[in-house]
Amino acid sequence: MTTLPQREWWRPQATLASAIPATTPADADAAASSSPIPFWALMAFTAMMLLSPHNYFPVLAPFRLAFLAAGVAIGSYVYDRLRRGQPLTILSPEIRFVGSLLGWALVTLPLGSWPGGSVGVLSDLYSKTLAIFILIANTVNSVARLRLIVAGLTLMAMPIAYTGVKNFLSGAYLFGGDSLSAARIIGYESALTANPNDLALILNLIIPLGLALVLTTRRPMLRAVLLASVGLQIASVIVTFSRAGFLSLATILGTYFWTVSRRTERAWAYAALIIVVSALTSTPRPMA
Repeated sequence: MTTLPQREWWRPQATLASAIPATTPADADAAASSSPIPFWALMAFTAMMLLSPHNYFPVLAPFRLAFLAAGVAIGSYVYDRLRRGQPLTILSPEIRFVGSLLGWALVTLPLGSWPGGSVGVLSDLYSKTLAIFILIANTVNSVARLRLIVAGLTLMAMPIAYTGVKNFLSGAYLFGGDSLSAARIIGYESALTANPNDLALILNLIIPLGLALVLTTRRPMLRAVLLASVGLQIASVIVTFSRAGFLSLATILGTYFWTVSRRTERAWAYAALIIVVSALTSTPRPMA
């Protein structure tokens, strides 16, 4: 019999036994014997993409750290799978679905208005995204690694969110249109977060992961750090004045507080909700 952790809040209590398939010894051995190099190279790639240290330290630019980390991750992963005589990827429903999308895109290429451009997108952007997606699905193969990558993303988001709040307080704005009311903060200097809308999008993707980790963490100090990171991210999303970002944030927080309402943490969660709502009413628009 498998004993299930009590703090796995996302699983309905009544369906715990049926929701989790039995793990065979072969699966457990495969996860334990896999090389850690692809996973840590994936973490390095994620950090390079989010934080873009070469933008702040130009001496790093010639080394193409993100490309190097991705190459190490993919190369070591393929070598490890071939060395152990395993298929290159698991065939979960999500991977099958993504493969179906790729097949559909290939079949319909001749029907597009610009087949050459479609081939370029598929061979460049989509193929890279697909490779990283498959790498994540196959290397994040344990609860420990899942917690590590979520904690890493939550910590990486702190300097990004801090930059957004700092730019708002210091008056670092992008001005567009004929009105000062169109001013928006400058995002974090990265390809993924330079635009304020993109900044809000990235932070909204990380916030629910950080909130989930808060609910599954028992150590008070670590929980305080995670809460500080999530709070900073929420503040940064708000000051981007992104409408889609705000709606996404409201949906995330609404779902979170509905979940927490059934737990012992609901008292401080409600206090946090009151603080967030109060802060919204006092957030000024950027001024010249």
